[in-house]
Amino acid sequence: MRAGLLIRVAAAFRGVTAAPMPAGSGLAPLADVPDGERRDGRPEPVIRRKRPVIAMPVLPRRRDEVRQTSTKAAQQEMVLPSVLALVVPLAVGMLLGVGGVLGLLVGGLTTGFCVAIFMANAGGAWDNAKKHIESGVHGGKGSDAHKAAVVGDTVGDPFKDTSGPSLNILVKLMSMVSVVLAGLVVRYSLEALGIF
Repeated sequence: MRAGLLIRVAAAFRGVTAAPMPAGSGLAPLADVPDGERRDGRPEPVIRRKRPVIAMPVLPRRRDEVRQTSTKAAQQEMVLPSVLALVVPLAVGMLLGVGGVLGLLVGGLTTGFCVAIFMANAGGAWDNAKKHIESGVHGGKGSDAHKAAVVGDTVGDPFKDTSGPSLNILVKLMSMVSVVLAGLVVRYSLEALGIF
């Protein structure tokens, strides 16, 4: 009886067809019951919903727990990039000397600047595209173009608000670490010691 119910539930969703049941599963005899009918021949009650329930809403008392979990995970993901920004200038300076640190800073500045500008412009373009479509162009709200623009804006908002500006901070942090450690690099790098 469960298999027949599962097949009817699956068939209730538009475009979904029931797959044939495997012969050895014990569910195959139940799969041949016609839609809208029980095993005993009585009509099956029809339950209609406007749309299927996908997920339960987050209860108010659990919102803080969800927020705390996502914040903790985001902070853990940021440990490695932060450590890299602090350690790489020191490692390059100790191995390659002052010239190596200058090369690292010039490369970081040029690529960081270009990628930050790209992210700010791309994020703004995605945001403006969504607003343009919402004004009635290309079908307006609810159209396929609007759905695609919403997906694009989901990527665009972090681009223009967080990822692009964070690259500026990365360039500044690498520069400050290099300035603070300049004396150490000048005196004790492998180049200064004559090893490299």
